[in-house]
Amino acid sequence: MKRSERLAKAILAFLLVYGLIFAHAVFVQVTEHRASPERFPFFKWELFSRVPRSQQEDYGVRFVEVDGQPVDPPVYFEQADEFLSTSRSPDAQSTIRNIGRAVEHDQPVLLTDNRALFEGRHLQELESATYEVVKRRYDLVERVDCIGCFEEETVLDEFTVGS
Repeated sequence: MKRSERLAKAILAFLLVYGLIFAHAVFVQVTEHRASPERFPFFKWELFSRVPRSQQEDYGVRFVEVDGQPVDPPVYFEQADEFLSTSRSPDAQSTIRNIGRAVEHDQPVLLTDNRALFEGRHLQELESATYEVVKRRYDLVERVDCIGCFEEETVLDEFTVGS
């Protein structure tokens, strides 16, 4: 068998397998009634077509006093490495987000529960602290280069823990 005949058979086999896969995918999509704009194995390849909004909001805890000493300028929890060993904790960030939502939406039970959790797990290293719950607005692209850069900071409430 010549090389060209083998190549022709290989191409024919590839097209046959490709067609079977396509027919199966169409059959599965029709029988399962999926509403997808893409038909396997033909894709639009729209990678990263859903880009998040540039303006983002989150909540933060900002220390204004630690162990009786004023903190000037105030330091956010995630930047408080000199005070706390858990300042980079994802669990703390989740709890801070819950505290911020509870304060903003006036949910005292949720606020009390999350404050107790946050203060018990993440502020136990401190004798005392005064912290603010802050709603922060920032540009996502700019914040990649500048950790503490916020377009707007709104103090929602202030709390004191310890003596």
